[in-house]
Amino acid sequence: MYYVHYKPLRNMLRTYSLHSALYQVWYRGTRIGKPDSRYRPDASTNIPYDWELELLAREIILNSQGGIVPRQNDHAQFPIDRGISHVRRIAEAISEVSVKSPDDALRAAHALIHQQIPWQDDDLLSRMARYARIMQFDQLKNLVEAKIGLTIRDLYTIGFAVAGAIDKNPCVVASSYSNAPGIAQGAEKAFFRLVAADLNELRQTTKENQIYDRRWAFSFNPLRAKPLIFDSQQPDLLMGISEKLLIWRITDGLYYDICKLKGFSVGWGAAFEKYIGDVLTAALSGSGFTVLSEQPYFPKPSERHDGADWIISDATGHVFIECKTKRLKIEAKMDFYDIALNEEIDTLANFFLQNYKNIQDARNQLLPDFEMNGLPVFCVVVTLENWRAQHPMIKDNLDALIRQKVAMANLPISIVDDCPYLLFNAQQFEKHMQDVARHNIQSTFLPKSEFCKGPYRHLFPGTLTALLPFLDSMPDSTQL
Repeated sequence: MYYVHYKPLRNMLRTYSLHSALYQVWYRGTRIGKPDSRYRPDASTNIPYDWELELLAREIILNSQGGIVPRQNDHAQFPIDRGISHVRRIAEAISEVSVKSPDDALRAAHALIHQQIPWQDDDLLSRMARYARIMQFDQLKNLVEAKIGLTIRDLYTIGFAVAGAIDKNPCVVASSYSNAPGIAQGAEKAFFRLVAADLNELRQTTKENQIYDRRWAFSFNPLRAKPLIFDSQQPDLLMGISEKLLIWRITDGLYYDICKLKGFSVGWGAAFEKYIGDVLTAALSGSGFTVLSEQPYFPKPSERHDGADWIISDATGHVFIECKTKRLKIEAKMDFYDIALNEEIDTLANFFLQNYKNIQDARNQLLPDFEMNGLPVFCVVVTLENWRAQHPMIKDNLDALIRQKVAMANLPISIVDDCPYLLFNAQQFEKHMQDVARHNIQSTFLPKSEFCKGPYRHLFPGTLTALLPFLDSMPDSTQL
């Protein structure tokens, strides 16, 4: 049924060269709003969105002819507005068939949130600084560098340079980075092995991941794993459509390179827990706050409890914090009806249950060197990546599961209301802790509380410039 709507897009793409089509995707995505471009956000033309351009690029790779090198006598400019119109027409046709009620529309919004919002709310510099600190954690650094074949410093140096080049031209020459100052010999080869793929390989991977049902627009795009493309006949020339895809690949994308290595899980979790501790120290540097790290304790001689990863306190309340690196599976992002989403929400509920057990032990005065002092308590889980669990149906499901699990664990059911729970991702938490420093725990953690938010600063100035000394300072002279 859905394939019928897809065929006009496929047929159009087959009549244009891949280079011409991808060039227009790159141009539209990188030149919007720039002085030399007629494509501006306030222009009368129908501006495509970043996620539409990414989706169109996937279909171009699958269907267009030729390679990334322009073909002789190929002067036909790819009509990108037509391509985007086809993408939107397919999405509308899928909606007409699959959305029959307000509840259907609400469920469909789940996949749209995961497709669209990351392109809008991601702070790339903060992301790079965050992953730089995590990847250089003692228990993780050697593991990562041995797997990818280059140091974190060289990864960032080459990655930042290539991302900057793609902003100005979609094509880069790999060998030109062999003489980049400060990098190890051969580092550029390891870098491009990590982020680049042969066009034929990329086409095959795209074909294997293609889905022709209501999930068509949300299926995995191999450009997320290999954002640069080359032809096997000319492997030194590479093409990319987005510097953001490249930055994503060398930050959170490294997870997939190392997640199956022996020792990864312990090192990854410990690195993130340490990073959140650094956030607390940097944000709550003023007086009036106490920060406690994980303190194992023994309610019984043979029974060890690890306790919350972090506890922060001030004169108005306490926050028990659990740090989790678990990320949402792509199957759970694509389809609200998929069993994978229910399993992931159940996992999230278990994270909160674990923390409520910590809180109950504190209530029972089992934690050494800690006193409740009759103050409000808040239950917080911080995830490394954004689960985007604000969807009303997910929130209702999560709340029901938390309460059910609390009751089954023989904890007082009132603890959920007495100690409100909150979910943050790392980027949100970095900002929220700065709000806590300006106000206090109670006024910033109470449900539906209203307080003045921001302004926000980079918590770890100098992290990126230590890796990339050629970086300029911010306008206020702050180092990145």
